[in-house]
Amino acid sequence: MIVDERRYRKVMTMLVADDPIQIGYISDLLQKNGFEVIAFDRPHDAISAAQQENEIELVIADFRTPDIDELEFIETIRKLCPGIPVIMLAAHATVEDYIKALGLGVWELIHKPANDAEVIRIMKVIVSKTDNHISYCKAKQLPM
Repeated sequence: MIVDERRYRKVMTMLVADDPIQIGYISDLLQKNGFEVIAFDRPHDAISAAQQENEIELVIADFRTPDIDELEFIETIRKLCPGIPVIMLAAHATVEDYIKALGLGVWELIHKPANDAEVIRIMKVIVSKTDNHISYCKAKQLPM
């Protein structure tokens, strides 16, 4: 694992993944590199938390579920938290998925298997670009 010794402000990162092993691995990687992590294995639980949690500064989505796909989840998160950077991890993303993700404001689509150093580099670039104008999730309620 890559660990950067420089000190960065702790960034609250929401991780949404459907695989408990992936959640553990990514959470550990991020925490060892100075990120705080709140992890969810169900996208709907993450959406509920985004409606309540004001400290989320970055979102990583990595899941496939029958009830909601990553793009729908990202669209919902972007409505709740318009300025929040979102990273999407995908093993089987198509060019069409990538274009849709960019259209929804995804900062980066990382193809799996992802290199640890590359994931951390991307996250730190995003933090450095957004650090002067931090966008916390503002806990909006979605219309019913």
